[in-house]
Parts: sequence; C-alpha cells; structure tokens
Amino acid sequence: LGSCTGSTDACGCAINCASVPGSSATSNVVNFTVNAAVSNTCGCWGFPDVCSFIPLTVSCPLYGTVQTNNCSVGNVPACIPGSTIVGTCGGGAQCRAGLSFLDVSCSCVPAPSTITSVTVTCPSPINVSQTSQCVPTVAGTGAFSSAVTWSIVSGGGSVNASGLYTAPAGGTVATVRATSVQDPTKTGSAPITVSAPAVISLSPASLSFGPVSCVPLSSLPTVTVTIIPATTIALGQSATIGWSTTNATGCTLSGAWSGSVGASGSSVQTPITAGSYTYALTCTGPGGSTTNSATLTVNAVPPQSGSIVVQSTNSQNGAAVPSSWTFSVCGPITPCDPCAVGACAGTSVTYQNMPAGSGEGYTFNTTANSAGTQYALHGVTQTIAYEKKESVFSLAFWKNLFVRVAKAVTIFTGNGSCSPGQLYCGLSLGSGGTIVFNPRWDPIAQMTVGGSPVAVTNSAPGSFTVSNTGAPGSVLNWSVSSIVYNSGSNWIQISPPNPLLAPGGSQSPAITYSGALLPGTYNATATISGTSFPTNQSLSQRLVSIRLTVSAAGVTCAPSSQVVNIAQNSAPMTAAGGSGAYKWTAPPDGIYSGSPLPWAGNPFVVNYPTVGPKTVTADDGAGGTASCVVNVINITCIFAANPSSIIPPGASTLSWTCANVTSCSIDNGIGPVGNPLSGSANVSPTSTTTYTLSCTGAGSASYTSQVNVTVVRPQICETNPLDPRCVQ
Repeated sequence: LGSCTGSTDACGCAINCASVPGSSATSNVVNFTVNAAVSNTCGCWGFPDVCSFIPLTVSCPLYGTVQTNNCSVGNVPACIPGSTIVGTCGGGAQCRAGLSFLDVSCSCVPAPSTITSVTVTCPSPINVSQTSQCVPTVAGTGAFSSAVTWSIVSGGGSVNASGLYTAPAGGTVATVRATSVQDPTKTGSAPITVSAPAVISLSPASLSFGPVSCVPLSSLPTVTVTIIPATTIALGQSATIGWSTTNATGCTLSGAWSGSVGASGSSVQTPITAGSYTYALTCTGPGGSTTNSATLTVNAVPPQSGSIVVQSTNSQNGAAVPSSWTFSVCGPITPCDPCAVGACAGTSVTYQNMPAGSGEGYTFNTTANSAGTQYALHGVTQTIAYEKKESVFSLAFWKNLFVRVAKAVTIFTGNGSCSPGQLYCGLSLGSGGTIVFNPRWDPIAQMTVGGSPVAVTNSAPGSFTVSNTGAPGSVLNWSVSSIVYNSGSNWIQISPPNPLLAPGGSQSPAITYSGALLPGTYNATATISGTSFPTNQSLSQRLVSIRLTVSAAGVTCAPSSQVVNIAQNSAPMTAAGGSGAYKWTAPPDGIYSGSPLPWAGNPFVVNYPTVGPKTVTADDGAGGTASCVVNVINITCIFAANPSSIIPPGASTLSWTCANVTSCSIDNGIGPVGNPLSGSANVSPTSTTTYTLSCTGAGSASYTSQVNVTVVRPQICETNPLDPRCVQ
C-alpha cells in the first residue's frame, strides 16, 4: 500500500501507518451478527475509548490472524437487526496490526429471511371505470421484505405500483396479482368483478296509435280470494277458500281448482298430498277481466313418535348397574324392535322416534341374571314422564299440564310382586311422550374368609379375616355358627367386633385361649355363616381351622414386687403363660376370696393385716410356677380439727401427725402440705365441711383420713338475722 503518513480518514483523523507489502494479495471475509441497528456515525480509528468501533479478526498474508478495531460503524452502511457486518482484507479501508494498518473494507449483509406466502384482497364488485385499492399481505421468516410488484393476469384494466386497480370501460372479471420483490416465486391474486350498465333497446323505435277510447276504471272487476283458518295447514286438514267480486258477471276457476262460479262464495278444500296449492279466480264484467289468487301450503305430518328410556340402577344407592332387556310393541301398529336402533343393554339408554299413537303400548322384559351374580332383580318401575306439549297459557296447555303431573308417577312397582323374567305391558306411548323403565337391582354381599389355618398359643391369640367383597350397597351380617373340638371343649373364644360389614369392609376377629389344658397340641374347626342384606339371602358357609399349642414353660406373675398399706390396700396379682389355668398359694394371714388355699382364679387379690414381705405363688398345674412379693407397710396418721365446731367468722386448726408417708395433701382448697409427717393449717369454712387427708408411702401404699368442721349459727341470728355474723 505504501506509506500513508500524514493522511487523514473521512473524519479528519490522522493516519500513521507503515508500508505493508502484499497486504492486498488475498481477501478474507469475517462475519459478525449485528444485535442492534448500526447507524452511520463516523468514528475515529485511533481512539477506541471515544469512538464506536467494531473489532474484527482478519487473516491477512505476512501477518496471519490479526485484530482490528478499524471497521467502525462509520464505515458500515446502516444494518437492521439480524444483519451481518463483513470485513474483507484488501478492500480499501484499513485495520491495524500492532503499529501497522491492513487494508480492510466493511459492509453490511442482510440477515437471512424467507417469504412463505403472499395474499391479496381487493374490493369487488365495482362499476366500469371505477377503482379498487388492492392490499397485499406478505408473510415470512426473519427480516423479510414486504415489497411487492403488481400486474394484471386477465380481464383487462390497469394497476399501478401501489396496487390501485382501474376498471376498463366494459364489464369483465379481472384478476390482479402481487409478486414478492424478495422472492418472485411467491405470488398472490384476487378477482375483481366489473359491472357494466344495463342497455335497454326498443323495437320498433316509434309507434303510431289510432283513435283511443277510455273506459272508466270503476267498471273493471275487483276480485278478492281468502283462505281460512290459515294459509298453512297440515296434511289431512281442510281449508276454506272464499271469494268476493265487484263489477263482475261471472268467474272461472283455475290452478288447483276448476269450474265456473258466481260472483261470491266459498269452497272447502282437503288436499291429499303435501305441497303448495294456488287457487286462481278470473272474473269478467262490462269493464273487462281481473284475475287474483291465493296460495295454500300443506305440510306433511311426521309419524307420531315418542321416546323409551331405560335406566338400570342399584336399589340401595341409585348407582348405575349394567344389565340387558328386550322390547316388543303391544298394539295395532307394525311390530317394532327398539334394539334395531340402539343396544338392548347398558345402564341408561334412550330410544328416540319410537312409534306412538292411541292404543299403542310396549312390552318390556328384564333378563333376570343379566346384572351378574352380585345383583338380584328387585323389580321394575314404569313411569310416564309426559305425553305432549301445548302452547303456553292455552286451555289445552293447562289441561295437559294437569295430565302430565298426574301421570308422572310410578304406575307399577315390582317390589315383591314382580318375578324375574316377567313381562310388563300395557303402557301407551303418546305422541311426544316418554316412558321410563327402571329395572332396580338389589346388591348381594359376598363373604370372603382368609387366614386359615390359625395358630393360637396359651400366651398369644390368633386371628382370621372376614371381608364383604360384594356389590356396592350390600351389607354382610356374619357370625360364628359353631366350633368343633377334637379334644375337650370351650377352650377358645371368638367374638366378632361388629358383625355388619359394608362393601369393601373387613374385620379380623381374635381367637383367644380360655381353657385349662395340659401342655400339648389341640385342633378345632369354626364354621362362619353369613347373610346378605337387603336380599336376606344366606351365603355359603366358610370353615376356619384352628391349631392350639399349650406350653408348660413361661409362667409369670405380675407385678413381681409391690408395696401396699396394711389393711387399707389390696394387692392384685396376675399370672400369665403356661397352661393358662392357675392355683394360688400365699401366707395364711392374708384375707382373700376362697378357702382354703390354694385358690383358683386370675387375678389373685389379697389384703394383709400384718406388716412385712409376703410371697405369693401361682401354679399352672403343668409344671409351671411363678412368685410375686407383696411388701406390707403400716402407714399411720392422726388427723384432727380443733375446735371441731366454730361460729362464723371463727377458725379451726387442722393438724396431722403421720408415719411411713412420703407426701400428703388436704382437699377443699388446701392442697399439698409442706411437711407430710406433721403440721397444721387454719381453716374458716362458712358451712359445715369435711376435710380429707390423703397420704402416699413407698410403692403403691396409700392412706386416707377425714375430719369434720361444724359451723354453728350464732344465737343472735335468731333475733337479728341481719347481723354481719349471720349474713353469709
């Protein structure tokens, strides 16, 4: 490029660069996407901190890949978002590598875009020589161009560059086309109808008339034709055609009737087919003839029809139950099978357009077992929902409203009187009416028993399960009807917690050992019976096998050690394990139920009048024994009130002295006392009060004692009841 020292750029900025031989030998293009529109603001090349530069990385001979800040926005044409700035080495502008400048040019390459469609709308029709402004709609992707060119495809006329179409002088249908400038393969067109004015020609162009005579208008006949009750009737109905004339001497019928009639009269017409009938009347008089007519429309009458509705439901909860049924028609009409137009099975089915009319009825039959083994047919309810509709507020409307209300009731109920497979016939289906057949099904419970065989020991119970797996709405009532023992009897107990089970419900009754058997293995079989409600149907019985194991080891006595107060506290003890049957022995000074020892039962309860440890032994009779120790202590307390009687507002002192206690409390608001062994408390009751001293000792030993404080009414109250000592 040679030396460019002293040169200036387009902005007047000095250019200092060294000669770069061969820098223009190869062109290298680098692309950068513009995220915002680039303006044509000129920037100074040498000061990137104050100028708007776009750095480019360019590969040039001799220097390899270099970085330039020289492609400033001032050197790039305005670019829209999505376009690309292109830097080319050797194009005339400069980029700097170190202290040298490379020859780089910068340009803008539009962003990629496509045209997807062109559509055209033009106002139409228009008259000759008028204009129609056509509007193009261009759709595409990216930064596409909406520019189009206009042309006439056919039909003549002209269109300018903005799409304004000018019609020719004659009528035509012109087609205007818009072509995308960016993608000429995308076009759109629209037709424009150009209407020409009507042309009227006369032949011959002139007429000549002879002498003319005038007839007064009043002498022409007038003809009036009327139809009553209406100009539209249904097929099979009649209409009266009436006519009247003036200035007429006779009339001739034409159209839908024929013959000659007088100047006035009427005729009843009953068309035998549907359609339009024109009744014309031409009447003649001194002034000439006049024709008039009236048209009668006869509509075809649709066949009378109604609806049959079948709703198969659960009698207990109203839920849908799938079932099947059959139909036949009772009456003089052609036999009809509703199943030809709809399934004869399901839960809720409506049969439309069923033949109806006076004397027509339907036979309905529910298949007995079609709802499955979980349901039994309860009965069929038949209901006439309505018969027909009348105009609102008319006399017929109110009459038929009363009839519909009266008939919208159950007219047959199969409860008890309807057997499965019975036919139900005799319901008349009026035009527009509806008959509802409601087969109602009773749900049946299903009893499922699980867990057999059941293992039971003399120390651990067993259990089995009873479940109702029947239909929704059913109830299972179950019980243990019998137990058969292979040895002994009554050594187990089975108690249902609640014998009633809803669908999906389940119970696990416990089997407990309640006998007194020697160690060994024993077997029993329990029979479980069930009844289903609401059908009151007995269900198949189920058997539960039970295996009992009685072990001699493991007898325990609880509590193993306890402390009680002499005489006041009893000492209950419970044995467990072993054979399950126990006999107790204890020191003879005990007070217990039964005499003499050993005493049989569980638990064993004893009171001791003497202090000291007492050992009690339980024997299961099968080699198992266990002992419990009862430590008897003597809790003593002296509890007194001084004085024991007071006159309000006097006070009494409660005092106590106790032995072998750890805590004491007094009721009536005093609470725990500070020193349980001895102490006192002052009380001033306003009425006679009983105070209870409750003390505890070691273990579960306890002691109670009571005193009364009597409140005496002062003598003065007899003569002066308002004395403050008397008013409480």
